[in-house]
Amino acid sequence: MSNPTNKQSKFSNQKSSSEFYKILFQKIKIPFSPDYANIEDILYSKHLASLGDALVNYCYSVARFAINPLLTSSVRVWDSSLATAIRQSPFNSYIKKRISQGELGDCVEAIVAWTYMIGAITLENIIEILKQNLPQELLKNKKIEKDGATFAFISLLEHLYSLDIFKSLLEKNNK
Repeated sequence: MSNPTNKQSKFSNQKSSSEFYKILFQKIKIPFSPDYANIEDILYSKHLASLGDALVNYCYSVARFAINPLLTSSVRVWDSSLATAIRQSPFNSYIKKRISQGELGDCVEAIVAWTYMIGAITLENIIEILKQNLPQELLKNKKIEKDGATFAFISLLEHLYSLDIFKSLLEKNNK
């Protein structure tokens, strides 16, 4: 009888999360390409937005709980918070002008998913950035929490934009 701790996962020796997702997505027949041609391809990818939705809500819920353990329920991040965050971030110049709050939220989620999938940021990093930028008074009312979430996601987007991966992607687009 084999010991389960001695068994190695099929993905345990992978070089990056990008490779893991590439293999996973091939198995479940979802197109995946970490080599998007430009920033707009990332921003408007429905596949990335779908994964990013889960990542954003998970990371926000964990950060929220870390600040105040009395907030035990998971939450969905407001589209209006994500929309305001991306409009106030450096990514705004790559966003279409006439676009709904839901679509703006999808853009944020796609950026988060892509940077996570290529291994440029970890879930722990995302949670820490959100946690550091959320107000301690989350229990006071929804307006404080909503405004705090907006500010936290602006900070996260600014951090992501500053990563070398986005600098090189934007430089490639400007050539």
